[in-house]
Amino acid sequence: MFGILGDHGNNLMIYETDSIVLRHKICVGAVIRSFKFHPDAKKVTVITKDLRTRVYELSKFEGQYLSELASVHREGISAFDMSSNGQYMLTAGDDKLIKLWDSNASKNDPQYFQAFIGHTFPVEKCFFKPGDNSIIYSTGPKDGIYVWEFKGDVGPYHLEREEDEGPYEKNSNDYNKPSKLEEMRGMVKELRLPKLQKGSFKVEPFT
Repeated sequence: MFGILGDHGNNLMIYETDSIVLRHKICVGAVIRSFKFHPDAKKVTVITKDLRTRVYELSKFEGQYLSELASVHREGISAFDMSSNGQYMLTAGDDKLIKLWDSNASKNDPQYFQAFIGHTFPVEKCFFKPGDNSIIYSTGPKDGIYVWEFKGDVGPYHLEREEDEGPYEKNSNDYNKPSKLEEMRGMVKELRLPKLQKGSFKVEPFT
């Protein structure tokens, strides 16, 4: 699948790659800055210019609205990425912060995130290392490249399970358990990181 922005930039048109047939038309109701499909290709996350992220399930032509995060950063959202196991969303902002959001928090209010603090200028790009969700890269035009280590729930889950095991499917009990990020953090807080070497920072687990 691939997507393009429709008229006025406030709706997302998703097409089948092979047939170029329109499969979904999602009216977001705000100007879209960027979007990304989830690894399972069953959901899409949209970033809007009013500092929101919205998640839609691709089960209907018009999309099924699932969740939203408002005021993700104090200023503009400059970049975002999804972990290859679908567990986390990474965002970067003009407020010099990088935030990693737990998409599987058991709370109804999904405000579980880990903040990476160290940039002295707005962050331009951020992404997970391909094939390794424990390593995060970020960069800014005046800051160089930063390397971060994340000690959360970084397993591959259903994307890389053995063929005879079949796809990983959550059961009802999984949603009642706290996620790894919730276990590491009893409350939302930010941690100032110790500098290891020029351009490199390491994130220790929260206690």
